[in-house]
Amino acid sequence: MLKEIIVGTVLPLRKGIHNQSNSYKVLNIVENENAIEYQAKKDVPINIPLTNNEYWVRITGSQGIQGLKGEQGIQGVKGDKGEQGIQGLKGEQGIQGVKGDKGEQGIQGLKGEQGIQGVKGEQGIQGLKGEQGIQGLKGEQGIQGVKGEQGIQGLKGEQGIQGVKGEQGIQGVKGEQGIQGVKGDKGEQGIQFVGQVAFFAMETAPSGWIKANGATISRTTYSNLFN
Repeated sequence: MLKEIIVGTVLPLRKGIHNQSNSYKVLNIVENENAIEYQAKKDVPINIPLTNNEYWVRITGSQGIQGLKGEQGIQGVKGDKGEQGIQGLKGEQGIQGVKGDKGEQGIQGLKGEQGIQGVKGEQGIQGLKGEQGIQGLKGEQGIQGVKGEQGIQGLKGEQGIQGVKGEQGIQGVKGEQGIQGVKGDKGEQGIQFVGQVAFFAMETAPSGWIKANGATISRTTYSNLFN
């Protein structure tokens, strides 16, 4: 009884130009940009270059010289029939045989005689055509009425006189610019208190002020703040 044998790819399959974004099956054959062929040793995942010898083997341009064929050894005793092995690779197609000469054409059979045509029946008698009725008399045309004369066209009135256009008035004189007012005196500075906290839109503190940022300051230089 034969056991079930599970096999993978047994025939090489050409997949064209190698693309690292694709995965390949064992025995698949691909080419690089120089048309050199490589064959997969096993299933190849994505992002594996052709230079990885664990997955690829070069099959063109690298095979060495074939050695001489040795003599055939003595045939051993025929053993028992083993289980059916894995199917081998499909061999190449043999050379097509020579096409034989075309045989002579056979004799054409005789053409049978044409059957007798049936007798054509006689045409039936055509009915008699009735006589045409008498055409009625055409009445005379009535008298056309007289066309009246065209009335007289009324006279076209004259165009009225256009009024006179008045002259443009004189433009007034432009007044002189007024005198600029005197700039007022600068106001007095407001009263400041020792220890007062104020906000200034400046990167550095103005004169007489220090930044309230928690830094240590001198008790001697700023003694008023500690009294």
